Amino acid sequence: MYYVDTGETGVLNAKQLAPDKFKMRTRAQFLNAEFYCDGLEEDTEKDLPAVSAGRWKVRRIVGNEYVCVRLSGGNPNDINLVNFDIGYVIGQVREEEEFVRERGPFCTGRR
Repeated sequence: MYYVDTGETGVLNAKQLAPDKFKMRTRAQFLNAEFYCDGLEEDTEKDLPAVSAGRWKVRRIVGNEYVCVRLSGGNPNDINLVNFDIGYVIGQVREEEEFVRERGPFCTGRR
C-alpha cells in the first residue's frame, strides 16, 4: 500500500481492509486540478530543483508523481514544468478546496 500523505509504503493483510466510508477521488481524477505552491527550496539529495511560488496545473501522471505546468508566478528564468509528489499535490488541492468551501462561492482560491 502506498500512503499518499507521507510517501511511505506498507503491507496490509485482507482483514485490515474495509470499504471506504467516503468517496475518495482517484489519482487520475486530479488531472487538470490547479493548486498553489508557496515555493520549494532545491533538494540536491532527491535531485529536485528550486520552485518559486505560483499556481500550477496537473497535466499527467508519471509513477508516483504528477507532471505539472506553471500557470502564474515565477521569473522568466524559472522552470515551467515540474514533477511534484502525488501526496503533496493532493494535499494542496484539498487545502485549497477547504479554503474555498469555508469562505463561500465567491472565493477564488488562495492566490
